[in-house]
Amino acid sequence: MDGDSLQNATHLQARLGAGDLAVETADLRALRVDAEGRWRSFRPAGPLRRRTLDGNIVVSEAGVRRALDPDEIAATHTAVAAFAADLAGGIERDAFDLELRGPDADRAELVARLDAAAQWTPDRFRQDAERFTAAYPEPVLILPPDRYQDLVVLPALGCPHGRCKFCAFYRERGFHILGRAEFEAHLEAVCRFFGRAGRTRDGIFLGSASALSLPDARLLAVLEAVRRTFGVPRRGVAAFHDPDHSPVRSGADYAALREAGLTAVTLGLETGSPALRKQLGKRPDLDRVLAALAGAKEAGLRCGITILVGAGGPQAAAAHRTATAEVLHRMPLEPGDLVYLSPYTAAMSRADTDREFARLRAALAPATRARIVPYRIERFAYFA
Repeated sequence: MDGDSLQNATHLQARLGAGDLAVETADLRALRVDAEGRWRSFRPAGPLRRRTLDGNIVVSEAGVRRALDPDEIAATHTAVAAFAADLAGGIERDAFDLELRGPDADRAELVARLDAAAQWTPDRFRQDAERFTAAYPEPVLILPPDRYQDLVVLPALGCPHGRCKFCAFYRERGFHILGRAEFEAHLEAVCRFFGRAGRTRDGIFLGSASALSLPDARLLAVLEAVRRTFGVPRRGVAAFHDPDHSPVRSGADYAALREAGLTAVTLGLETGSPALRKQLGKRPDLDRVLAALAGAKEAGLRCGITILVGAGGPQAAAAHRTATAEVLHRMPLEPGDLVYLSPYTAAMSRADTDREFARLRAALAPATRARIVPYRIERFAYFA
């Protein structure tokens, strides 16, 4: 983007917070920058581009989402730096009708943040992605949709089961609990990587596949270390929970975890049919799942339940709907809880899955007070 590209943009809106800066010009070009000067999203005279922490950039064009190639990534970083420099220079020259808002609204700080963004080169972003990879001993593979902007920490790696036939992330990945020193070093590396930008992430997520498979004493120590390092985030701490491969807990045990900072768990039901669960590689009976859900709700935790759309294929669709509705009806879910419907296209075509989504949602809605939402796991990216 050349130096006079903003000559017709006379109005500039900016919102400045402790960990984030958002600016938008009169012609709807926009930029978000974190407190370290790293851009988060960029809308030039074209589609919005979003940067992932592992070094990729994602753009959606005509409803199709794709990752940019290396040359496009470098060109985007260069364009962002030029855009930020143009904005900073224009503000200093009073070239804009500036509308500045936010808790840290200060003109000099705004210019300083934009100047910092202008210093980030493609090579510097490459090094930053390497720092992210070094801080995380395992990639951040998936999060529940409502936790995509959490700050992720890894007290354990892999999955304690690793045999679910539908899983694209953790099959055959061994389960490893980080030791205390190992976890403390990980927390320090995460803290250094995010820097002041960590303030924009108002929740913590404990990875990977089932942090609640840790023994309670270790899990309580993890929660204490997280609180000591990052404080108490507004949305608390969340995690995936596989009750079939976790300690059996009472309501009092879950209450102790709640007191230590845990606020939400996501459990994989997938289907209420024991036969289909066995076919999917999960334990057929639901006793532990139902007991864990009851204990978590007794302790006041917010719960998410994942269900596969298309489990068993077309021939099992009706049985899947009926059995899953019956199980959901037995769960003490509340309006603040979520039921995630995730397409399983290995068992059903995309078109059939889309149609089954509507049928399954209609069947489940009368059975639960929880909100039913889509969960397209293939669209996940850990964005900056």
